[in-house]
Amino acid sequence: MGLVWLALQRFYGTFTTFYRSLLYIAGTHSYNEDVMGMSTYYLRSGFMASNKAVSAARKSSIVWLLLAGLVLIGGLALTILYIGPKYIGMLGAPKVLSSSDVTDAQGLPIYNVQVAGEEIIDDLYYYEYTVNGIRTSMEYFGALWLGKRFLLVRQFGEIDTSVLTYTGTLRELESDERSEVYAGLLAEVPADQQELLLPIILDATDSPTKFENLALAALALGTVGFGLYGVYRGITHLANPNKHPFLKSLARLGDVDDVVDRIEKERVLGEEKIGRLTLTRSWVIDEKGNNFRAMRAEDIIWIYKHAQRSRYGTNYSVRIYDGHGEKLFVGAKNQDQADEMGMAIAKKAPWALLGFDKAIEDAYNKNRGELIAAVEKRKRQPAQS
Repeated sequence: MGLVWLALQRFYGTFTTFYRSLLYIAGTHSYNEDVMGMSTYYLRSGFMASNKAVSAARKSSIVWLLLAGLVLIGGLALTILYIGPKYIGMLGAPKVLSSSDVTDAQGLPIYNVQVAGEEIIDDLYYYEYTVNGIRTSMEYFGALWLGKRFLLVRQFGEIDTSVLTYTGTLRELESDERSEVYAGLLAEVPADQQELLLPIILDATDSPTKFENLALAALALGTVGFGLYGVYRGITHLANPNKHPFLKSLARLGDVDDVVDRIEKERVLGEEKIGRLTLTRSWVIDEKGNNFRAMRAEDIIWIYKHAQRSRYGTNYSVRIYDGHGEKLFVGAKNQDQADEMGMAIAKKAPWALLGFDKAIEDAYNKNRGELIAAVEKRKRQPAQS
């Protein structure tokens, strides 16, 4: 166990160092600008601005990588410290323990042990498990006499007094077993005889196929698998930000690097910010923290304000749809800001349909071509004075 803990500590230290290196990598772009010595304001500002899109993808990848790494560490810890030893201990022939071995047992739990006694007493305690009022299983308790002391036994089905050998996991008492079964039995015997009952139990219900064990094993394997996938995905997106969903979604408009360059050149020329919304001459951008999504104003076909009510209040957002099937849901801090966002976007795309309408939603989802044609017709109409 000490070696396992040391290994986990070293893994954590390595992971922390790796994470700090990733943070450094994500922040090297402005440093590289200075080293390259670019002198014109346009180029310097353009490259710095482009970091907003690429850095958002990289920072998002770092966060994903960190979370996936923590999940992986948790899954490995669960597997190494609990699931692995348990299943390994349950394999093979059971280990036969004498009465003295049981009495002096250390390092519990001990899996897959076999204990034989001289007599077993049905102590009349049992657990009944039900689902929707239907009994699913019964587990009974007995006291196995080992010659000098009693050992509690837990098994499926009623206690058969002719059976004196049991196989299972020798472990400490669980809290309900201690308070209900063990304490109940002690209350029934004189104080000078209570030490005859060992404060441990042989759990014959514990097996590799027990639902709880299978569920934990599935959880551990699933956690490790998800962690590995997350680490792989985070490293892949960090190495090539264009594969990140933020930037990959821009591929609908052409080469990702070219699209990002066009966006950021416009940002250098001037941008308007309303909350997490950024507007340039041709682009509508949703960015906050590690999020970055962009949409061409000329592609917008539908805009409306959305209000989500809950017991904690009302959350407002502006929902923007384009002809490519892309959607931006831009959160606002209040209704006024949502209105301001909506009006600003509508000025960029005056041809877009405004306000929520179930008919528009159905057309967008089921017959988008006709909806786009109708919007294009509006776009070609001369502006009303």
